[in-house]
Parts: sequence; structure tokens; C-alpha cells
Amino acid sequence: MVGFRGIIITTFFCLLSTALHSQVVLDSIIVKAKKERISTAIYTPQKARMLISVTGENDPLKLIQSQSGVSTGVEGTSSIFVRGGNNGNNRIEMDGIPFYDSGHLLGLISSFPSGIIDNISFRKGGQSSSKGDFSASLTEIKTKNFPDGSSVTLSPFFAGLFNSGYLSKQKKASYITSARYTLLDPLWKVAKKWGSIDNIEFKPISGDVFFKLNLPLSYRNNVYAGLYYSNDDISFSESAIDMSINWGNKTVYVSWEYLPVNWLTIETKGYYLNYKSAQSQESNQADQLNTLLSINEVIDEYAIKTMARVKYKRYSLTTGFEVKQRKFYCASNAKQSNFSDTISSLFADFEYSSPIISAMAGIRKSRYSMNYYDLHLDVSAHLGTKFGAEITVDKMHQFSHIAEGGLVGWRDFLIPAYDSLPPEKCNQFYIGGYYSGKIIKVSLGAYYKVMNNLTSLRRASDLFFMNYRDWSQILEIGTGKSIGIESSIEATINKFSTNISYTLSKTDRKFDEINEGRQFPFQYDRRHILNLISSYIIKEKRVHNQLAKLNITYTSGGYATIPISRYQAADLPYLGHFINDGTLTDLTLYHLQSLLIVPGTNGFRMPSYFRIDAGYIFCWKRKQTETELSLGITNVLNRHNASLVYYSNGFWRQLSIIPILPSIGLKIKF
Repeated sequence: MVGFRGIIITTFFCLLSTALHSQVVLDSIIVKAKKERISTAIYTPQKARMLISVTGENDPLKLIQSQSGVSTGVEGTSSIFVRGGNNGNNRIEMDGIPFYDSGHLLGLISSFPSGIIDNISFRKGGQSSSKGDFSASLTEIKTKNFPDGSSVTLSPFFAGLFNSGYLSKQKKASYITSARYTLLDPLWKVAKKWGSIDNIEFKPISGDVFFKLNLPLSYRNNVYAGLYYSNDDISFSESAIDMSINWGNKTVYVSWEYLPVNWLTIETKGYYLNYKSAQSQESNQADQLNTLLSINEVIDEYAIKTMARVKYKRYSLTTGFEVKQRKFYCASNAKQSNFSDTISSLFADFEYSSPIISAMAGIRKSRYSMNYYDLHLDVSAHLGTKFGAEITVDKMHQFSHIAEGGLVGWRDFLIPAYDSLPPEKCNQFYIGGYYSGKIIKVSLGAYYKVMNNLTSLRRASDLFFMNYRDWSQILEIGTGKSIGIESSIEATINKFSTNISYTLSKTDRKFDEINEGRQFPFQYDRRHILNLISSYIIKEKRVHNQLAKLNITYTSGGYATIPISRYQAADLPYLGHFINDGTLTDLTLYHLQSLLIVPGTNGFRMPSYFRIDAGYIFCWKRKQTETELSLGITNVLNRHNASLVYYSNGFWRQLSIIPILPSIGLKIKF
């Protein structure tokens, strides 16, 4: 199966961690109810002590996967599918800079070290018009502005260093810096030396660097400047196949905040980013023709954005403009192309807040090949201090496409929107309510979402082998629809805390030239999604704390397009008279005289997914240092969850990525 080796590499990461592994400490994501939005989750990684990571890294973004309304992709990776949207419909920003890829090691861990993060907000609806060019969710990562000491982290996957301090205490000028690099390469060499894997070559390179300056010019003027670099380069080869994957981000940004008067704030931000992604796979089996498959993409983006916020009593108005220029280089075996476009946008948000009601209405006008309008509405009613309700309406456009229906194990391929491939469009409605007491917080709501101008490959092989002059010749434009109920419960009783989220949803797709034009389920339509995250404080003293954790995940299986049976036809008459050169074997006859039966696009439902993780944290505090040791077990029941079903050597098999895994991790802060 083409692309299958990509999944095998992911499996290796998880098996390697059996020797040394650790878990992550994360926040609860239920927002305190009063005057907060149900569709928005805000948390800080410093306070969280609940989630266990597969990779052994402190990874705040992984917590988003436990939110209601969120479906996940391949087990262990960071891909998310929010309210029926695709993974590429989610916008992730760090300090307002968008990232087209935010993962290390095939998505097993995010590209943002937890030490630099001040807080993260995740919003599914009721978006601000100051943000655009996405059609599902918005994740905003805000890095720290002020020094927070130094720390060292260690896991089997990464060694990390965080450092911060003052350049001038009198002027309060400060810096924050962070660097991480993977330890997988030396671990692989040890595993190869002591194991029976002589015929496999594997070299993983992964790391990131972050630096930020905070330069107060005066009481009312402040300048922030930062740079970020990440790179992943993975090569894998054995006797029959060679694969290489490379991707990374480079960005430089400057932000100026100015408060001319107390009721007016002006912010101007400019940035440059470079994103690259390349993947190749060469098959060199002796009994087959050698094949080389490859994709390559480079994006250069320049942007400047200015916005002003006026606040008067209970009212506020935010307005501004953004100009963004993008340059795309997109290439595969069959085609190479260059795109260049400019997107200019005007936006305005009006907000009102009172003890009884909060409301936000926004409009964003974007000039692309023609004018597009994004509209947003968020109204919350607060009934006393414990009850509330919220209604959100969103109309959004996205000016790029990530085609569905790609090959398993291959990276997403981003294509900009243009006349033949118009921007994706989403219309979304949500209504819900909440109860917030001292012990328990509950939220319940329902959404309805319609998506237009979605793209899908008619046949995945067309990307490499079809002779085409325009990307629209291999892509089909279609629609999608998703409807669901989202609920969450958070309870805190003395030393025990728990967070439960449940989603009941249904998501479909429809393309005229796929599945004979009939509606079919979305690949990541998981009808039931249940997540439980719990913790209990075992010991709580000034110098020594202990915490036990338990995570449980259950989801319905997603969908796949695979044959489920064979139909054996009658023998072909006189075939031996026409082919008598010895090539007509019994196996050849079997395939010639049988027909694979495929129950339509995404007509096979994968088995359900169930996993239990357990962890324990020891924390020691001294005068100068704070040490945290994390122990745990991932997949306690050693359940063989199916991430892929495939046919091999006459049998149907399933690929399970994460077995039972011990975990250990260390962080020292000073």
C-alpha cells in the first residue's frame, strides 16, 4: 500500500518509547462560566495537572483533542477535525503569526515548547472578525512577555532548555529563549545495536528555537520582537523502499502596542514566515518497476496588520485592516506551479457587556479575486451567577485548500484558492447553556454546520501519475454537512478533580464525481466521542506534592474505503490458449476471475477506539529549584486499537500503533 511506511515510522516512535517515556501536565479546559463563552476554552499549562502525553513531552496543544466537538486523526498525532471540518480548516497562531504546520515527529508533539507559553485559547465558534482565512477553529498561543526563570526538560524524544531574564531591570526590558532537539537518533542507534533491525536505516532530525524581546519604550509604548525556527527531517529505508520527509517553519515578527489615552489601544504587527514541506518515496522491489513518488511545497508569506480598540463603559469597538501577500510553490511528480496572491481585509467588532448580557458582532471584508464577507455573532445571557446561555453564528471563508482523499501516511498538500478552485465557505450555528456551581460545572449545546467548496482528490494516484495542466483537473469540488450535540462536566471535590466531555455528531460529504454523486460519511466522522480526565492529590505539602492521574478515551470508529469481500466469477474460456508463456499462474487466474467488492466511498466503519492511561507525579520544592518527576502507563489494558485496516498476503490485517507503554519524565526549574 502506497504511503504505508509513513504509518510504520509512527509505530516505531511509539515502540521505541517503551524503554523510556513520560507524560505531560496540562490544564482543565472548562472555562469558568460567568461572562465566558461556552465555545471558547482558555487555559494555562502551568496550572494543569491532568493529561498524559504519548510522547513524554509537556504538550499543551494536545489538550484540545479532549474538547467536545473535536475528532482526532491517526492515534498519537496532533491532527484535529472540529465540528466536521478538515484538519487544514483550523488556524493555529503563535503571537498572532499563523502556522501551516505545528507538529514535530509526524505530529506526535506540537512545535511549541510549553516553557514559552503564557496561555492558550481555543475557539470553535463566535469568532472575532480580526481573524480570518480559516473555516473551523482558532487556536491562539500567547507567549510569555516577562521572565519566568529557567528550566531543563528531558524525555526520550526531546531535550529542552528554557531561559529568561532582564536586559535592563530599570527599563524592564527582558528576553525569553528556548531550544529543543530530539534524542531519537542516539536511541535508535542503541536499539539497532542491541536489536535485530540490521536491514532498516532510520535517521530522525527534529528541533526548534524560539527567541523573544520585550522592549518597553515608555509607559504607553511597548515593542515585542521575536523569531522562531523549527525543522523536521526524517529518512527511512529498508530493502524494498526509501522514504524521506522534511518540513519546517521560519518566522520573524515585530509588534508595537501604543496607548495614547486610557480608552484607546493601537496595535501594529508585521511578520514574515516561510513554510516548507517535502516528501518522497521510492520503491525498488526486484519483481516490480521502480517508482518514485514525491510532493514538494514552499510558502512565503508577508503581512502587516493594524487595529485600534476603543472602550467606553460597557461598549467597545475594534477595527483595523490587514494586508497579506503569499507566494506558493507546489509540485508533485506530474506538475509544478507557482502562485502569488494578495489578500487585503478590513474588519470591525462591536462588543457590549453587562451583568445580564454580553454580545459581540463582527464583519470582515476580504478582497481576493473578488469581495468576500465574513460575519460573526456571539450573544451570551447570564442568569444570575450560576446559569447562562449562548448563541453563536459564523460565516467564514478560507483562501486555501487541503484536499481530502489523499494517500495514507502522506502529508497534507496545500493549494491556494483561485478562480477554478474558489475559497472554502462555512456557515455555522450554535446554541447552548451552562450551569456553574462551586463543585460542578456543566455545559450542553448543539451545532449545525454547512461547508461549501470543499476539495477532494478524485483518485489519490492522480496527484502523481495523471497528466494535467491545472490542479482543478484532479480535484473535485463538493459540500459537507455536520450536526452534533456537545456536552462537558467539570467537578472538583476537595482533592479530586475530573473533566468529562461527550460529543454526538454526524458528518457527511458530497462530490458529484465521487461515490457516483451520492452522499457518504466523512472519514473522521466519529459518531460518539467520550473523554475523561481525572486527578487526585495524594500528598500536598510545602516541599513535597504527589498527584495521581487517569485518562479514558472512547470513540466510535472512523470510516475507510476498502474492499470487504470478493466475488468469484466463472472461468474465462480458452484463456490458456492465448497466454501460454508460463506467466499464467494459479494466483493470476484467481485475480482475473474474481472481483473485489467495495461498499462505496468510506463505506467501511473502523472498529471503535478505547484507551486508558494512568500517571503519577512527584514534585519537590527547594529554595532554588523545583523538580518534577512524572511516571505513568499509556494504554494500560494493552488494547489493540485499529489505526489502519489493510490487505496483505491473502489476509485482512489491522495496524495498532500504541501498545502498553511505561512513561517517565523529568523537569527541573530554577
